[in-house]
Order: sequence, then C-alpha cells, then structure tokens
Amino acid sequence: MSLHKTLHFASNEFERILIEIDIKRFDNEFDKREFMIDTGADRSAMSTIALCLCGYDLNWINANKIPHRAATADNKMLDAYIIRLPEINIGGFKALNWPFLVLLKEDGTFYEKGGFQNIFGRDLLAGFNYSCDNEAKKFVLEPVSKYKNTFPFLQGQQYISPSRIVWKEGT
Repeated sequence: MSLHKTLHFASNEFERILIEIDIKRFDNEFDKREFMIDTGADRSAMSTIALCLCGYDLNWINANKIPHRAATADNKMLDAYIIRLPEINIGGFKALNWPFLVLLKEDGTFYEKGGFQNIFGRDLLAGFNYSCDNEAKKFVLEPVSKYKNTFPFLQGQQYISPSRIVWKEGT
C-alpha cells in the first residue's frame, strides 16, 4: 500500500521545487519550514532566521555549533557551522539529531538575511529515489529500502525510514 503526499512547486518566478519539513522546535512542538530541493548541495542547510523562528536563539546556536568548511556552488570554500536539530519529519521519514549547515559572522552573530537559505540537500535526498518531470510539474520522492550515508553520522544522529511512502507534486 502506498501513501501519497502532495508537494507543490514554488509559485515564484524561478519555479523552485519546495518541500515542507516538520522541525521540532526548542519548546518540543513542531513547526513547518519550507526547504528548496538542491540536488547539488552536499549537505542540507538552514537559515538562522528559520532557526530563530523555531525557538533556537543565538546562544543555543553558538553553544551547539560544530565548525565546518563548506563549498559553495562556485567551488569557493567558506567557514560555516553544523548544528544538529533534535528531530525532523518529512512525511513518514524521521531523523534525529540531523545536521544542518548554518552561516554566522566571524564574531558568532547573525547575517542580516540569515546566511544560508533552507536547502534540502543530498544528505537528506540519499534516503530517497527521486525524479522530476518538469513538463508535468511533478516531483516524486520514494524512500529507499536502506539509507546510504553521504557523510559519517555524528554521535546520536539517526535516520528512521517509513515502511513505504511516495510523495508526489501535484495540483
């Protein structure tokens, strides 16, 4: 039996493929945040503005950040950080202590526009087979039977796959 979830392309001029992820907030409630699918991004990223909207303030981010060198789309290296969110849910997919890249100024403060945008990268996509039909405006994510790490897992990081769920973009 398949479960279906409708996903929608963004309605902006760039026709980006966006997906909502349920993020466990600092207060243990869940909040939906929109992420752009980026098949070229090695790691998923989150803006510091989105983190703050989920209750994770600058003190929490600085106390929990892990230094990380990240490559940009044009192969420039930059100093970024990894933070681990306690739990994320995408349909039936659940991940615990999942790492997201964040960008902070050298003094540990926020960039005015939040640094990175919310990116659903290859580390999360590795849990799915996916396809995109631009003509029909359909994007399909189907969980793989076994998740293959794109990076070594950090302590406490877990991937919990649903038994079977297919997500389709539709109208």
